[in-house]
This record gives sequence, structure tokens and C-alpha cells, in this order.
Amino acid sequence: MTNEIEKKEMPGHSTDRKKIAFIVARAGKNVSGGAEYIALMLAEKMSKFYDIEIITSSSSSLRWENDLPPIERLFLEGRQVIIRRFKTEKYESASPSETVRDFYGNTGPFMPGAFEFLTKNYSQYTALVCFGYLFETTYLTARFTGKLPILCVPYLHDEPISQNWSLALVLGAFDHLIFQTVEETKYYNRLFGTKYNGSILGSGIRENFINLHSRYEKKEDPYFVYVGRLDEGKNVSQLLTFFSEFRKEYLKANPGKNVFLKVIGKTAEKRKFQIPEGVIPLGFIDEDAKFSVIRNAEALINPSKYESLSMVVLEAWAVNTPVIVNGYCEVMGGQVERSNGGHSYYYYSDFKFVLNSYLKGEYDRNQLGMNGRNYLDRNYNWKTICDGYAAAIETACMDFNAGKSIDDLSLAESFEAPAIGTTLSEEKNNIDFLIVSKTIKNGKLFIEGYMWADRDILNKSYIRVMVGSSVEEGTLQQIDIFQREGRSISKFIFESDSNGTRSGDISLRVVTDNN
Repeated sequence: MTNEIEKKEMPGHSTDRKKIAFIVARAGKNVSGGAEYIALMLAEKMSKFYDIEIITSSSSSLRWENDLPPIERLFLEGRQVIIRRFKTEKYESASPSETVRDFYGNTGPFMPGAFEFLTKNYSQYTALVCFGYLFETTYLTARFTGKLPILCVPYLHDEPISQNWSLALVLGAFDHLIFQTVEETKYYNRLFGTKYNGSILGSGIRENFINLHSRYEKKEDPYFVYVGRLDEGKNVSQLLTFFSEFRKEYLKANPGKNVFLKVIGKTAEKRKFQIPEGVIPLGFIDEDAKFSVIRNAEALINPSKYESLSMVVLEAWAVNTPVIVNGYCEVMGGQVERSNGGHSYYYYSDFKFVLNSYLKGEYDRNQLGMNGRNYLDRNYNWKTICDGYAAAIETACMDFNAGKSIDDLSLAESFEAPAIGTTLSEEKNNIDFLIVSKTIKNGKLFIEGYMWADRDILNKSYIRVMVGSSVEEGTLQQIDIFQREGRSISKFIFESDSNGTRSGDISLRVVTDNN
């Protein structure tokens, strides 16, 4: 049945095409990285229905060097996609202790020009969609909450940095979250103690480089393959150590035989990895060559503990190649279990057993690869994904507009509250705050948000809602939510006592009771 959004509302079926901005840390055809890769592919697929612009940094690497041109025009699926790049700058904090602003500014890419551009031009866009939870681009997008619908594809995974207190504030600003897997939503729920508001959509892969009809050709010297950054964050050191030890034992037990590990990807660290004997580094190679290497491997190995989807696992399954994944990564372990498209390992003993079993032919390699391919076709086809993204965008737009009645729309839009910011208590301690929603209905002002500070400050602090220089009288509920890193998040809900006309910006003032 035809998707109702596609038939009735999706741009491209009328002369009125909506414009969507994709916001990502880096973007370009030769830029590597999972979020960057997915954002570019989605821009290509969704450009059939929307006018897509990508707002990003002028850097091709995580060192945030300005090495790419400010404008790039790509013609994808017969449509033009504009990449707008902005120079990165060094972030300098103005606060005595770390704030939300500091966390994201220090992570980068810090792009004042992007914020200035969006401040002047956000009304051109129907919605903003940002990719990734970690980079400054997430904070940049969240600053426009309340101005237009904003969505986030967080790629959230269980790594230490995801537990930083700043994340709870910033992700709460988004109208809709788009997750990759069931495991990602479960982690979100555990992390924040609340059910997610969003969709589980995943991502497809670019298949124009893949010859789906070619067959696996067993080589005289078998090999396994790793694809991705040579980065400590990807657990590459452990993979190299495990494989080196395995190869020594295998050659000793099997005279005259050999086995290799081919590594595709660039080194992300400044230091060089020690490449052991039997490991063949191929560097960055084109897509056609990459898929040829994956297709003829015994299996693809992904040692990472922290993934929200793993595009290389999907790419391996696309060419009927099974995968061997780190079982400590819940996402990949869940995918392998549901698909029966490979195996998981936890310790070296598991790693050794699985690789030996492939080389001895104890596993039906072709059947495992076909299982993975069937799972990919069922769950990650582009039509389903594009329909899902279109539905998410349209739902976010409808929810955003439903928050304001027609009578109050112009009045509500006249209030330009800072969505995310830092205020100081009377003791000059930082209190971060986030306004999730602000609406005016029947003349009454409603505000919902969070603030974050040291517990002893929150216990003797309360919020005053200011409209211009006047205090807005009303009922304020303040609820202690949870603690992390010695600080507490407090949710607040404000409802004004009276209705009437207001003029001036909404702001928050934290008052400390020292008695």
C-alpha cells in the first residue's frame, strides 16, 4: 500500500518542495566516518522528495583543519544537494567551570559562522536534522529548539563519554529522535530513565558499487578483513594483538598453511599502530575495491565495543559475507543473533575458536552470509528507510505546529527565549538550563525544561521566569530527576497565574535562598 505521507504530503509530488537542512560534523564524498557516510547517502535518497542542504565544517578530519571548500554542489539521484561548509575555530570558554556550552565547544567542530548563518536563515528550512550526539553540531542544532522542528539521529552507544551530564540536556531539546537499533533505544532508556520519543529506522547502504551476482571465490591463502578507522576507540589494538597470537598458533599447528588479516582504512591516531606480521594494511581504497576485498574474505571482523549500527557489518552482509563481532557491543551482538549472519566473541579463546572454525570449514560460510543478506533486505531497504524519515519529519512538523493555537501563534513566536544557556546563581555558580517547550494558550504562558547544577545549589535555588524586566507570577513545579558526576538534574514546569498581553524576551533567573 502506498505510504500516505508519500502520496499526500511528501515534497516532490507537488511543485512546493520543502527544504531540509542536514547538519553533520563533516561531509563530502571522500570523507570517512559512519555518521558522515549515512548523512550523505540519506541526502542522496531523500533529495527525490525534499530540497536537501548539508551544513557542516570545512574539515575532512577530526583534527578540524579547514581543508575543504566552502561550497560543494553534488548531483545525486538527478537532484542538486548543496554542502555549505563553515570554518572551524578554537573554542575559548568564558565560564569558571565547565558548562554545556564548554563540553560541546571543546569537542568541536566549533563553527560560529554556522550559527550566524542559521540565525539569519533558519526560516528557509522546514526542519533541521542533525547526525551524531557527540559533536558541537548537535548543540548547534539544539539551540534552534522552539524556532522550527529539529530532529536528531544520535548514534548513541554505551561508551563513557555518552554519560556526560551535558547530553541529557541537549538531547531533550529535540522534537524527534531517530535510532538505528532496538539496543540503542534500550541504552537511551537506561541512561536517562525515560522512554524515547522517536523512531527506529536504521540505514541502508550504497549498492551501486556492489556486484550482487558475483560469488565468493576461495583463495589459496585465506584472509579475514577489518574495515574502519585505525583508532583506539574502535578497539583496533586488541584486534591486532588477538590476530597476531592466533596466526602464530595457527601456522604452528598447520604447517604449510597461511592466513592473513587485511585492514582497510586510515589511521585516526597521531601515533602509528605496530602492524604485526600477517596483517596487510590497504589504507583508504575505492568502494569497488573495498567490496571486492570484503566479498572474498572468510569473514569481516568488527572488534569495536561501541557501535550504534555498524555500516561495515551491513556492507559485509550485502555481499553475502558473514561477520565476527565483539559480543560486548550489544548492538552488533543483537544483530548477529537476530540474523544468524555470523558470530560473536568476548575473549581471546572465543576469537581463536571462531576463526579456526571458519578456516576448517566447520561453519557454512555461504549460508551465514546469505542469512545476513536476507536480514539486510528485510530491515534496511531504502524504501522503508526513506518512508520512515519522511514520516518522522512530517510528524515532528505536525507536533511542533500543534503546540501553538492559531490565535496565539504570532504572540508565541514573539518570545525568543534562549533554548539552552547558562545562568549564574547569586553565589556565581554555573546552573545550566534547557527550555524544552514554551507555549502560550488562552493567554497563559507554559514553560517546561530542565536545569543542572551541584545538588547543594539546587536544593536552595528556585527559578523566576522573567518577561522582559518583569517577574511572571505563576506555579512552578521543580522535580529532582537524577544525579551524575556530583550534579543533579531538576525538571521544572511553569504555568502562569494570569492571562494577558506580554512584551519582551522570556528569560530564566535563578534565585538562591541563603537562609
